[in-house]
Amino acid sequence: MDDPNELERLRNYKPSIDDLKMRSPEYKQLIPTTLYAFLYNPMIHESGYITISIHRTREGAEKALEWHKKEHIAETIEDCGKYDEEWDSCKDWKVEEITVND
Repeated sequence: MDDPNELERLRNYKPSIDDLKMRSPEYKQLIPTTLYAFLYNPMIHESGYITISIHRTREGAEKALEWHKKEHIAETIEDCGKYDEEWDSCKDWKVEEITVND
């Protein structure tokens, strides 16, 4: 740290009430420790998963997954005139549990 004013500012730092609230056990209980990610991989042989959305519940993530799949099928039918499940054999959708750490 080259700036002496910055060092002095850090020495004199007084946490705000919001900073203290966020560190309290009561506040931490409000933050879910487990979240659910809805992931999509457009080409399982060539790419990795993309996080589409994060949810507080597995049901919410699964609902988003089903909506995304239905939208994909509808777009495919609109673009190609039909839909074949075999076309999606290289795609993957999944819900993954995420643990939130302090």
